[in-house]
Amino acid sequence: MEILGIGTDIEDMARFRKKDYHNYTEFYKKFFSDREIEYCIQKSDPYTSFAGKFCAKESVLKAIKKNNIFKISNIEIINNKAGKPEVFINSKKMNYFLSIAHSNDSAIAFCVAYK
Repeated sequence: MEILGIGTDIEDMARFRKKDYHNYTEFYKKFFSDREIEYCIQKSDPYTSFAGKFCAKESVLKAIKKNNIFKISNIEIINNKAGKPEVFINSKKMNYFLSIAHSNDSAIAFCVAYK
C-alpha cells in the first residue's frame, strides 16, 4: 500500500446549528448530497452529523491535494451498514481510511488516501 496523502479538518458545530436545515436548505444542498442530508436529518442532532461529514469532505480534499479539481460537492460521505464512513468521489467509491469524531462543540475528521 502506498500512502498518497493525509488530511484533517475540525469544525465548530455552532456554524451548523446557527443554520437550521429547514430555513437554510439551499446552504445544505450546496455542500451535501441528498443521501447525506437524509442521513443527517434523521438524527436527533443533525448538526453534529452535518459538521462531521463536512469535516470529512475537507479532510479528503486535503489528503488528495486536488482542491482545484474537485469541489466539496463532488465528495460524498456515506456510512455503510456497519456505520463506518466511506468516501465516494463523483459517485465512485474510494479506498480511503476515514475517521470522524465529535465533542459537544466540535467535529473532527482524518483521512488517509492510499492506493
